[in-house]
Amino acid sequence: MTQRPLLLIVEDDEHLGRMLGTMLREAADVVHARDGRDALAWLAAHPSPSAILTDRMMPCLDGLGLVKALKGDPRYRSIPVMMLTAQGGARGTVEAINAGVKHYVSKPFKSAELLAKVRRMLAEAPPPLRKARSIDVDLSELSLSEIGVDAIDELEGIEEIDASLVELLDP
Repeated sequence: MTQRPLLLIVEDDEHLGRMLGTMLREAADVVHARDGRDALAWLAAHPSPSAILTDRMMPCLDGLGLVKALKGDPRYRSIPVMMLTAQGGARGTVEAINAGVKHYVSKPFKSAELLAKVRRMLAEAPPPLRKARSIDVDLSELSLSEIGVDAIDELEGIEEIDASLVELLDP
């Protein structure tokens, strides 16, 4: 079963945030943060979303500050970001793209065009990284034949394996 993509919408205007959420549920599961600071707090507590749609001008931490924080953090730098803005002009667009924004959309926007751009961004997004988990395995009393290479396959989803296991498999 394929999991639906997750889109984090970062928008301080509650009415626009609800409208975007309703409109974009066709393309992804949607979560909402009020500003960049809330978005970073949400990211720290949840698995990474497939993509982020953020407003540019917000209190506390604006969209540009959010993008710079995301691109400066290895856990989040691969998440594609689309920025919505009422702020026109080439200078703002260039500044956002240089910060790492994948798509820049001016307000007012057409719903069908925004939905198409979000769908394309989600289709091109790399699979989200899972939070790393570790397990402790005492292998000191097991022989290599008891562990077996097939047992390693059973540990799917585990990103960190005890160093003693690696030494046993690759002397």
